[in-house]
Amino acid sequence: MNLYQWQSHCFQQLQTPTSSSEAWNIYRQNAQGGLSQWLEKRYPRVLTLVGDECFHQLATTFCQSNLPNSSQVEDYGQAFPLFLASLSETNANLSELPYLAEVAQLDNVCYQSYYATNRTPWPQQHFLALTPEAQANCRFFLAQDVYLLQSEWDLLLLTQDNNTTLTLNEIMQTHQYVVSRSSLTVNIQEVEPQDFALLNHIVQGRTLNEIAEHSSALLPRFTHLLNIGWISHFREQGLCDS
Repeated sequence: MNLYQWQSHCFQQLQTPTSSSEAWNIYRQNAQGGLSQWLEKRYPRVLTLVGDECFHQLATTFCQSNLPNSSQVEDYGQAFPLFLASLSETNANLSELPYLAEVAQLDNVCYQSYYATNRTPWPQQHFLALTPEAQANCRFFLAQDVYLLQSEWDLLLLTQDNNTTLTLNEIMQTHQYVVSRSSLTVNIQEVEPQDFALLNHIVQGRTLNEIAEHSSALLPRFTHLLNIGWISHFREQGLCDS
């Protein structure tokens, strides 16, 4: 058995155990412990909010019912926010933290932003060479490190160090965030409603013409979003990305 076959066998034993030997049980426990530690690194704000003991219990339960579907640990744990959302409906302790799943989603997009592909320069010359009509019918795309997040809670206030005296009324307000990466730093920025609306139109694949039909007042913000690098490339109607 070569190394690849051995690794595949170990991964199979973790997913669908065929052996109940003590050695394999220890292996599965160690593997689940490693996954639990990985979740701690991927969801640091959740860990801070609930504490080590509670997080360990949550992570253990998640790992037992959500086995990895690949041997790449960096892919693991994306479903943790949904798990917390479903658990909060039945767990009395978690019901006291109704914002926990959204904090987990913030952790999740911060992780994805950090490891996203580096930005490529906006193809300015190519875009300017198009006719105004062709420009208006292009579809645009956000940089891979840019994520939108809307929450019913003030997530920035919630995740500050001194948040123990906050009341639900203080933090229960709708907020719109953009998570992006600058160099090796992930930034969480609350944005104006018109910027969030424009970015959301872009995510939905609308052209400038289609965006204008919804609200022409959004279009002046387009150049600003280009200049800060949140819009990375475009696709001409009927053509591939540029």
